[in-house]
Amino acid sequence: MRGTIAMLVLSFGAAANAGDEAARATAWLDLVDAARYTEAWDQAAPALRSGTDRAAWSERIRRERRSDGKVVCRKLIAVERSGDPPRVFALFASEFDDGHRVGEKVTLSADAAAVLAYRIGPPAPDRGAPCSTSTTPEPLR
Repeated sequence: MRGTIAMLVLSFGAAANAGDEAARATAWLDLVDAARYTEAWDQAAPALRSGTDRAAWSERIRRERRSDGKVVCRKLIAVERSGDPPRVFALFASEFDDGHRVGEKVTLSADAAAVLAYRIGPPAPDRGAPCSTSTTPEPLR
């Protein structure tokens, strides 16, 4: 019985952390969505900012997203922890009001205090239904 309770507590704690981490990644993406690049830049870790300046980084983000449209749907696909040092990876499918879709991967520090990396690419079709079929995130597993 104690083992079961301990497992439930650990599982709940992991799910709560994943929810917090997903919320942190989403909040950062909200800054990018609103073209508040200075604030997004300020929340990024030095590793993300190295080798470029704020203006060049902001332009690269706009160019890679290939849309200045409003995000009409963002679906959380997965939250995973791995790496050494430990990192959190949040993967999203995002769709803009012009119909353009992208996959977005936000890498957070293990404590979710800083954004370590941001990658944009095609949405992963093998990771669930297209964004436009659901406007609510799938439950974390």
